[in-house]
Amino acid sequence: MPPSSDAGRACAAQCEQPRQSCIASAQDRAEAGAKECRQTRAFTLALCLAGANDKAQKEKCHERAPACVAIPMTESCEASFRRCYTSCGGQVIEVD
Repeated sequence: MPPSSDAGRACAAQCEQPRQSCIASAQDRAEAGAKECRQTRAFTLALCLAGANDKAQKEKCHERAPACVAIPMTESCEASFRRCYTSCGGQVIEVD
């Protein structure tokens, strides 16, 4: 629930910019981690395939190669935003 006063609402509005910056940084870190994973995966897969003697071994190389996904960790961003928002008089209602 938003703060009841105009000053509180103005205060709460200022909580959004740091949150967005934090989320953008988390996304950048996740993408960088996924890129590094893809590079490591390609190198490891190439080594494995080079040592594979038959089709079955090559298939195992592909099966063992890790999946690389970018999942931003934004929990701390949201926690900071909630602290800021509540310090401005807002109320955060958790919904499951």
